[in-house]
Amino acid sequence: MATEKKQRRRKCMSGEQANHAAQMRVDKLTITVNDHRIIDNISACLKPGKITAIIGPNGCGKTTFLRALYRSLKPTTGAVYSGDVNIWDITAAESAAQRAVVTQYHGEGVGFNGYEIVEMGRYFARTTNVKTNLKTARRAQYSCEENEVTHGEHGNVDKHARSRRDAAIIRQALLDVAGTEEKAQELAQKSFADMSGGEQQRVLIARALAQRAPVIILDEPTNHLDIHAELSIMALIRRHQCTTILVVHDINHALAYADDVMVLNQGKIYASGEPHAVLTPELIREVFGVSACFTTDPHTGKPFAILGLPG
Repeated sequence: MATEKKQRRRKCMSGEQANHAAQMRVDKLTITVNDHRIIDNISACLKPGKITAIIGPNGCGKTTFLRALYRSLKPTTGAVYSGDVNIWDITAAESAAQRAVVTQYHGEGVGFNGYEIVEMGRYFARTTNVKTNLKTARRAQYSCEENEVTHGEHGNVDKHARSRRDAAIIRQALLDVAGTEEKAQELAQKSFADMSGGEQQRVLIARALAQRAPVIILDEPTNHLDIHAELSIMALIRRHQCTTILVVHDINHALAYADDVMVLNQGKIYASGEPHAVLTPELIREVFGVSACFTTDPHTGKPFAILGLPG
């Protein structure tokens, strides 16, 4: 058994790691907490390179489902697979390297500035000694230009080149979420504790982007954001083109940006598939208790739901 587990670990961490890790599926997943079944026998395949939006009413199990995907909560029964590897058959560090996560909880950033928070995303992207990596990366400056990693005369990775490359990746991630160099610089230097909720959300999304993981998992990524930032972040997620799983409450975000949608209700998959096919007026009324009619969004060309209370 131990030998078999080691073989699975080696397979997952091979040169095909990114391709395998981007292919996630859950098999008969059930999660019970305090005798309450929150997730009830869910099986699903999450398409690699696509955006899957998880939607559903409050308390239906969306966040619990995400926690199972990034190994924060162990299944009561069933399994979560990265490629063909059960994520509980690899180490926590290996699992974390494959999935970048943005949760609703922002308490982990206290005591750091924006740059240092985003820098944490590079931690699991590195493959050599952890302490050396952290020390080397902290010498990197925000203004560094991106360089490819080079090698020394004995084939060892040039840590200074890697440090410069890390700095460039961090800089680009901050620029992506901030929109301008000036705003990115402000986020980099500002204490996380002094940031607004929207600024904190942008920094945490930048950290996920900087990790360059094959899978990004986001729990309500537009929380605390103003309208411009909300639309910018959703467009950025769309452009990123990796396997993305996100919880959203806005049905129109699912329609505009997702490739697939999974509707959860009472811990089960109520429906799944392409957003325009799944999110019908009938389903919206049955699951959310609101009426819906559709028009076409002139900005995206996608269906746009106009929602209201029934009656």
